Amino acid sequence: MELTRSELQQLIGAFAAYVDEDRRMNQLQLAETRIVKVRQQIEKEYGHYDQVRRHALGILQAADVQLVRRETMKTASEELMLSAPRYWLAPALVALAAWIHDDPQLANRAVAEALRRHASKTCLFFALVCRRAGRYQASTAWLEHYFSLQSPTALEREAVVLVDAVTNGAFGVDARTRSQTVFQEWLEILAEQPGFVRQQQADWTAAFQSYVRQVQTDTFPYLARYSPTWPELQAVLSQARVHEEILSTYQQLFEGPVEAAPTLVEQVDALLEKLVSHFDEEERPLRRQERHLQLIIDCNGDVDGATARLQQEEASFQKTVHFGELLTQASFHPQSSHASLATRRFSIALSREWAKQAHANLTASYRAKCPRTVDIQIKNWKGQTTDGTNEEELIQSIHRHLDEVLAQQLRQNRPKFWDWTLLVLGGGGLASSADAGLLAAIGGGAFLLLFLLRFVGRRQRRKQLLQNIEKARAEYEHALRAVLADVVEYRRAYEAADAQAERVTEFLASLSSEDFVYSGFDPHRLVLTS
Repeated sequence: MELTRSELQQLIGAFAAYVDEDRRMNQLQLAETRIVKVRQQIEKEYGHYDQVRRHALGILQAADVQLVRRETMKTASEELMLSAPRYWLAPALVALAAWIHDDPQLANRAVAEALRRHASKTCLFFALVCRRAGRYQASTAWLEHYFSLQSPTALEREAVVLVDAVTNGAFGVDARTRSQTVFQEWLEILAEQPGFVRQQQADWTAAFQSYVRQVQTDTFPYLARYSPTWPELQAVLSQARVHEEILSTYQQLFEGPVEAAPTLVEQVDALLEKLVSHFDEEERPLRRQERHLQLIIDCNGDVDGATARLQQEEASFQKTVHFGELLTQASFHPQSSHASLATRRFSIALSREWAKQAHANLTASYRAKCPRTVDIQIKNWKGQTTDGTNEEELIQSIHRHLDEVLAQQLRQNRPKFWDWTLLVLGGGGLASSADAGLLAAIGGGAFLLLFLLRFVGRRQRRKQLLQNIEKARAEYEHALRAVLADVVEYRRAYEAADAQAERVTEFLASLSSEDFVYSGFDPHRLVLTS
């Protein structure tokens, strides 16, 4: 019966595996078929968008080297306008070509159309173009218009490009001043929202907590062995040592110059490419569907696994981003957010108040948990110390404890009822041997001999007990002195680690977002006021 049940279970398992494999293969084939259709639809509906994107930098670079006639650029841009009737970048390119061709009327009409299709992207595009051409006043005007269209709770994804542009010096001095002011205004608006500051501090606390490295038990082996307080001591010292790790990491992050692009033109071109290469909102549903199908293929038909991975990547499909989230991503996740070093420095400096408060909370938390007294337990003896200076007091306590143990053991080694019974029976037997005969004498002698053997055994046990206690005194004293030495070293290590908190506080307070706005393209250094 048991064999039949086992074979049936194996058969059920094999059938379930077959069904699951067949389902995954069907999903895989279906995904491979659908992804072709989705890509064909993308190419049919939005393939011309890619062509417009390729022409954007092409027109700028062609104007730089003057290898293409103005009429050709104008004609090409107008043709792109016909092929992309809804795309914001098409009229923007017409306006750009019209400016190059010195046709202000056409340029103004094209700009108006681009603004109608997508105002914020158009503003940022022309801000970058004007900055590329060295037109600081026009660049600042476009940037101010871009700011007026933004909400710090729902920034468009191109805001990441803007932050990169500001922090890497792609805009002029006036624009940089305006950006700094607007960022501060955004933070003030966000600070008034319930829970925003608390969430930012929580993010910074989590970031600082990630630098905690647990102190190993072999660092203080006697504390770990003989102190019940060790888990608390270990946690507190691990937290205290985080200051050194934070200071080292962030000092290294803020040391050295930011490597900028060799020329302003190359950097602005890179920012423009990042701006125009983002998928437009109307493309996003198909792009998301394409990504889901591709993940199903990558997961070999596992729809649940592909859906889970898509949900993890879902942030890349969001239309808007919170300014606080933008700072958080740039500060803690520069790889996934593609933030430059300058942007990361700027974001951290702009968030310094949250960082300072999170660091203060972290410091206050472990300081409050730091045990004032350290419990010591060596076998059944228990004691306490604060800084290891009460050695004599604890040694006396050990001796009193061992004296009590010895006294209890000696009491247990005293003659028992049976011992006195054996003595009485032996004495009685010998006393009555004259009348009772030889048998009574033999019995009485046996009882007395047994009493004597037990008496000798107790004497030997007493001697052994005294030796054991003296040995225990030496062992207890050695263990106690080792624990107290660990306590002294622990207090020194804790105080040294805790002292680094002030250095971290001073370092965070010294960070100023104005100081980390890259100014490599400007002939002089600008210091802004908070």
